[in-house]
Amino acid sequence: MSDIATVVSTNDLIGLNESSIRAKRNRNIERSGYGKLDPEGIHFVEFHMVHNDCEIRTMLLCKIVNTMEPVRIFLDMSFEEFNSLAKIGKNEETGEWERV
Repeated sequence: MSDIATVVSTNDLIGLNESSIRAKRNRNIERSGYGKLDPEGIHFVEFHMVHNDCEIRTMLLCKIVNTMEPVRIFLDMSFEEFNSLAKIGKNEETGEWERV
């Protein structure tokens, strides 16, 4: 497989955000924005880095209701949370994306 991507569902993104808020991390989504996230959306991690040697800062492309244009958001999370995110890859034979 080539082209591996890290993805998160809307429900999991909200859970990660609530965890980020509880942990008093610097970057998270305002709760008032939850309704703008497509409930069936898949959100892609576009960028990530170690932040303050104690967490991962991510930049995600988020699927918003009624649009195909993604919105970029930043979300800080623990190493464990980041490592648990789903990975998908493009099957070179079928061209379909599938979980790896």
